[in-house]
Amino acid sequence: MSATVFYFQAQTNDDYGSGQHNSLLVQERPIELTTTITNTLTYTKSFGKNNLTLLVGEEETNFSYSKFRIQGDNLVNPSVRLASVAASSSSANEADQWAIRGFLGRIFYSYDDKYLFTFNTRRDQSSRFSSSNRSGIFPSFSVGWKISNENFMKDSRIFSDLKLRGSWGQSGNQFTGSNFSYLPTLATTIYYPIGNTQKPIRGLAPITFANGNLKWETNEQIDIGFDATLLNNKLDITMDYYNKKSKNVLLSKPLPYSSGFFLPADANLGSIRNSGIETGDYLS
Repeated sequence: MSATVFYFQAQTNDDYGSGQHNSLLVQERPIELTTTITNTLTYTKSFGKNNLTLLVGEEETNFSYSKFRIQGDNLVNPSVRLASVAASSSSANEADQWAIRGFLGRIFYSYDDKYLFTFNTRRDQSSRFSSSNRSGIFPSFSVGWKISNENFMKDSRIFSDLKLRGSWGQSGNQFTGSNFSYLPTLATTIYYPIGNTQKPIRGLAPITFANGNLKWETNEQIDIGFDATLLNNKLDITMDYYNKKSKNVLLSKPLPYSSGFFLPADANLGSIRNSGIETGDYLS
């Protein structure tokens, strides 16, 4: 997906009632481009009461952003909407970028549509981290037992369907406050008083603390539950117990001004735990 937008703004101001008019024209051209590519290969095999499905794949997303801005003051001819032909003009541009790539694999096995097993793994790489911390591996697995398909449940008048399940897995979070938090950021609008006259001179200065130790936030969760359909498919009941812990949580940490940096720094801070029981029912 791509988008190109042109933005124009023109205004004329009376210079303090003097009858002289100053004209201003601002032209901007922002361009955003996001590309997503997914490739997967699936193999399915059934033999006897066994069913096997294998999947491997690769995914990647690339985002780029650029913007050019030009401002013209005191247009020679306000009807000519070109900022570059004004009496004075200034320009600026900015850009940003991030990318993520993942390799994934999945194994699904079932026996007699009673016993179910799934294993997944992902290896993701994010441009938001340094080369030493760029990759993260996140496995998961789940098991299920369709009790309603057992022979001793064939004649049940209460349960139309009954399934026990459990799972454990990890997932990663790579969203930081900025796309290059592990690199120093320099500002070009810092002024220094120089010499006996203390004349302000513009120069470069770091404004954010570069954290080269940034790494993936990891979310680990255990889930145990059951799904039941009762009374000839008239009542559905679901119950889940979950326990989720987030480690190396990505947050922005404020720094004291005495450090020389006045913007927060991204860091892996602490952990968060959530647990509880969720239930639901549906009557048809």
